[in-house]
Amino acid sequence: MKDGFASDSSSRGSSIIGAYAIAIAEALENQGACADQVLRSCGVMLPATTDPMLRIDNQTIAKLYAAAVQATGDPCFGLRAGETLRPANLHAMGFALLASISIRDFAQRLSSLYRVISQNANIRVEERNNSFLLVTSSPPSSHVCHETHDAYIALIFTLLRTISGNRFRLKKLELIRPASEGMAQVFAEYFQCDVEFGRPEIVMAMDLDLVDKRLPGANEELALSHDRTVMEYLQRIERGDIVNRVRAIVSSELSSRALNKDRVAERLHISTRGLQLKLAARDTSFQEILDHTRRTNALAFMSRSSVSVTEAAFSLGFSEVSNFTRAFKRWTGLAPSQYRQSLGLER
Repeated sequence: MKDGFASDSSSRGSSIIGAYAIAIAEALENQGACADQVLRSCGVMLPATTDPMLRIDNQTIAKLYAAAVQATGDPCFGLRAGETLRPANLHAMGFALLASISIRDFAQRLSSLYRVISQNANIRVEERNNSFLLVTSSPPSSHVCHETHDAYIALIFTLLRTISGNRFRLKKLELIRPASEGMAQVFAEYFQCDVEFGRPEIVMAMDLDLVDKRLPGANEELALSHDRTVMEYLQRIERGDIVNRVRAIVSSELSSRALNKDRVAERLHISTRGLQLKLAARDTSFQEILDHTRRTNALAFMSRSSVSVTEAAFSLGFSEVSNFTRAFKRWTGLAPSQYRQSLGLER
């Protein structure tokens, strides 16, 4: 640990990318506070780069946010910090998100790759009551402060507006944090929707009819290129993480019909039972990882007109195209051809 930062993976389970400190410093200066003084009081110096290998632990970031709130007198300071985060601060993940094909593709990519920014966010997507939900939670043991959550939702909201040409609107927002005096109005005005506080998870609700429309800046090849860069970083950050290791094996053998949990356990040199227990300890399973990997790759394939449905099916390890079609409809609510029509790739 040096100047509040760690450059190895020793604290990967309770850390966040060092670029957050840069965002906090800029937000402090924007509000007339002395960033250097606040950072020094917390034993933090600004990182010279946005290398995702440079991490800051949760206790330090919480201390830094508390000092920033005190220095500015702004209980909504986390929103201000989130506003200053830029795609470049997020390294390759930021550019991959900007090149996403659709809002659904953005959300799936965020769910898969956000680990390079923070190991403390569990992100998933759901569909309920004609709404598309981006759901985020953090394990209590991670000690993530409310300001970190505020910065996160401000960042995601800003990115969604950017890729949607500022037409993006939330239907509803649910937050884990309690509301202090005056905060409810600030959040309602900021996000321009109904906001509920004190909820068990962060939920960003969007119009389901809009999430599959092709975005103006969509670029499949660019997004996939940046995805690969992020995965390389993740392998360095999470080299010993069982979920990441299983995901890497699944990705490399996805087209093989011999891919199953026995095969993965064999490659990891552990028993199948041992693999199941290790994954269960991380609240997941081989099947969940396989389904998530297939879904992510399926969305990418169906967003590329050069890949046929048959090619996609066999590349994802399905023995029959009909099985792939059923799975794709379960994931998206649409058949592959309908999904492509929604992106303007087929007529």
